[in-house]
Amino acid sequence: MKKSNKKINFILVLIIIIILIIFLNKNFHILSNVSYKLNKENTSDISFSLEIEVPQTNKIILPGEEIVVNSKIIKFGSLGKIDAQLELIIEDPNGEIIEKSLETFAIENKVNLVKIVYIGENAPLGTYEVTSKIFYKNDEKAFATGIFNVYGSNSKISSTNIFIIFTVIFTIIILLFFVILLTQYLQENRIINNYS
Repeated sequence: MKKSNKKINFILVLIIIIILIIFLNKNFHILSNVSYKLNKENTSDISFSLEIEVPQTNKIILPGEEIVVNSKIIKFGSLGKIDAQLELIIEDPNGEIIEKSLETFAIENKVNLVKIVYIGENAPLGTYEVTSKIFYKNDEKAFATGIFNVYGSNSKISSTNIFIIFTVIFTIIILLFFVILLTQYLQENRIINNYS
């Protein structure tokens, strides 16, 4: 009878662990493909490769948090160091532009540009689109697009805090499981010792 209780407890804890892993995975890693390569457009003298990336921690955010967009740019051609421009546009789920910037940068071979954008506390929930374009001599040379999601309530609880809360709950469940197993082990040993 005691061994069947141990098996049942073990199975219940495994089920809880699996459910927590699935829940955390769905809430913090819904999008697994948020690196977007390029559109390399050639001209006779110069071309670019552009990749925009939203880091894993920013794929899903709550209203009132910041989004980080990393633009990786590679220049092809033999002109040496040149100045080009990077345009970044972020549109909300309703198609409204919430951020538009144009930044001039110097590039010889490759460069990484990082842009941090604050998403308002009253931002609409849903999928946002990031579009990035490279201009050289007023001609569009490359573009890339990507997405990120704003989910959750408009409360001030950040996704980091939610992750910490679930980690603490998960740790407590594991500790309770070990306490139950230890208690059962001690009870069985006392019973065996009483009959010896």
